[in-house]
Amino acid sequence: MAKTLISAMKQIQRDGFDFDVIDAFYLYPDAVAAAIAAEYFGKPLVATAFGNDLSLIASNSPRAARRILWTVDRAESCTTVCRALEDILIDMGASPNKVQVILHGVDAELFKPVQNRDALRSTLGSGLTDQSQKMTVAARAMAEKKALGHRS
Repeated sequence: MAKTLISAMKQIQRDGFDFDVIDAFYLYPDAVAAAIAAEYFGKPLVATAFGNDLSLIASNSPRAARRILWTVDRAESCTTVCRALEDILIDMGASPNKVQVILHGVDAELFKPVQNRDALRSTLGSGLTDQSQKMTVAARAMAEKKALGHRS
């Protein structure tokens, strides 16, 4: 996975784009490969734990757990989407100074599907032509207890 990632990133650089940081989701195996690439390119890494990477994979594979800790040690920062995952990672041996919770919750009353997308695009200005202005939207499956940051 790391070889493929490095190859793709080299091509991106050959195409004229350089990057400042590597942001990897899922600590295993994705962020492990990203950590190898970050070392190769001399770039900082931010890694995010989403759930099964810690609660299932790391708990059932000592080898994966060691690689996850190696990755967190090399990352500038490691985020988790809830406190329970932060606890697991620290209990595994990760430095508490490296780990922080960034809840990925959303106010479902405020944010909901709209019927008129053209009006929304006009309101948000998504027809932007200025390269300095960017819009990023990400959506993921949400579980209420993750959104609330519960430890169970």
